[in-house]
Amino acid sequence: MNQFIGTGNLGAEPLAKDIIIGGEPRRVCELRVFFDQYAPDGNGGVKQVGGFWQNVEIWREALIDHCMAHLRKGARVVVVAQMRGDQWEHKGTGEPRYGTHLVADEVGITLGRIESVRFRPKREVDTAQPEDRAS
Repeated sequence: MNQFIGTGNLGAEPLAKDIIIGGEPRRVCELRVFFDQYAPDGNGGVKQVGGFWQNVEIWREALIDHCMAHLRKGARVVVVAQMRGDQWEHKGTGEPRYGTHLVADEVGITLGRIESVRFRPKREVDTAQPEDRAS
């Protein structure tokens, strides 16, 4: 089994629709995600060098509900999915065309755009009694 794990941004609102497969109604959610590509920057770090658009399908009902409730265009997401191949014929020429899409196992909101908050450490409580300090 192949597995894809990537972080990117939603390019459109999630779209849920009902379709018929084998005479049975099924619900599917479609996401359009721009995944970032990184490369070493020569200084021990990484830099973004581009990215790619990818269609993501979600078939699990609970995950569809989660995505429809919490994801919006522009949201930063992490996707764990299986990559699937597509083949079709060009409408004008009839030539074969090939592509890929992802079938998501997990989709979650990342914290990539939330600034970190610095917390102050707890101060130790001074438990000494006033009369103990005088001596």
